Amino acid sequence: MTGLHLALEHLRVDGWYVVEGIIPVEHVDAIRDRVEKSTAAHGNPKASKGIGHVPGFIRFDQSFAPYLANARLMQIVNGTLGVHARISFTTATINHPGNERGGWHADWPFNQKNAGHIPSPYPDTVMHLTTLWMLSPFTCENGGTLIVPGSHVRRRLLNR
Repeated sequence: MTGLHLALEHLRVDGWYVVEGIIPVEHVDAIRDRVEKSTAAHGNPKASKGIGHVPGFIRFDQSFAPYLANARLMQIVNGTLGVHARISFTTATINHPGNERGGWHADWPFNQKNAGHIPSPYPDTVMHLTTLWMLSPFTCENGGTLIVPGSHVRRRLLNR
C-alpha cells in the first residue's frame, strides 16, 4: 500500500492520520516562535484562561502559509475532499503550561454548540478536514490532543 493509500485508508477508518515532515525540522522553532508572538499580540481576550487563541490567524502571521499547500498534504486533501477543496479558516490555539485540559468536543460541522452546525443524525459523507500543526511535542505529560478513533463516522455525538 502506498503512503497516500495508507493515509486515505487510515482517515477513512480511524478519522485521523499523522503526516510528518511537512514543515522542515530546521524551520519549526522559528515558526513556533512567530506563532507564539503573534498569538500573544493578537489573542482573543475572551479565550479561556491558559489558552492563547487567534481565529483568522493567517491575517496576522503567514509564517506557516508556505506549508498549507504542501504537495503530500494536498494529495491527502484531494483524495479526501476532491480537487476543489479550500482552506476555510486558520486558527492558532496554544495551551500554556498549567492549563487544565478542556472537555471533549467535536469540530465543525458536528459541534452542536456552534451556531453553524449540521444537526444530527449526520450524513455519511466527508464534509470537513481539520489539520493540526504540532509545533511542539505532544506527550501524555504535556496534554497532547486526544481523539476518539472512528468517531467521525458516528451518526450522533457521544454523550461525555
